[in-house]
Amino acid sequence: MFVNYNLEDIKSGKVSLNKEAQKEDMMLIVQSFERECIDIINWRLFEIAKTTTARVYGFENKNNYVYMKITSTGEVLPCYFKNHDLDGYSVFVADSINEAIRLYENSYEPKSLNL
Repeated sequence: MFVNYNLEDIKSGKVSLNKEAQKEDMMLIVQSFERECIDIINWRLFEIAKTTTARVYGFENKNNYVYMKITSTGEVLPCYFKNHDLDGYSVFVADSINEAIRLYENSYEPKSLNL
């Protein structure tokens, strides 16, 4: 589900998420940002998704993206994507949010093949 919420508004309670698990996840994620001294003022939550094993949240600011995965045990994992084909990508877990931001590939320019 695509959304458009300011992370600071979520933290302050101006924006309320529908599910209790999402509210708890967002507080864990905000704490993770703050632990790494990342100012949340310009970050927006733009995607909420669920896999069979985790809940996933996509965040962006002016030029950066990061995904945060919450496992069934409540572990917060910063993630990034690497593109490897026209419609293919792989997701990786980073050691920190800052590392995930740095390694995230937000575009892919495939090389054309000369036939």
